[in-house]
Amino acid sequence: MRRQIRDRGIALGIAEFFAMLLVAGVIFIALNQGAIDINTAASGYTADTAAQNHIDLMNQIWGLVLFFAVFLAGMFIIARATFESRGP
Repeated sequence: MRRQIRDRGIALGIAEFFAMLLVAGVIFIALNQGAIDINTAASGYTADTAAQNHIDLMNQIWGLVLFFAVFLAGMFIIARATFESRGP
């Protein structure tokens, strides 16, 4: 009986993992065009190299935000598996 409960807990954790990835992807798709427009407009308003460096950094961070979401979801599934594997 306990084994079945533990298996269901891991299965739910895996489903939550994929749901996290799906939600992160949908949010990224919804906000991507706005972020590109903001960055393009900000680049057009400045000629300062320091400001341009920060805008470029913001572009780079936005491009890698999905990797951060995958990292967090991966940490969740590892923590969930560790929690579920503990003994009675």
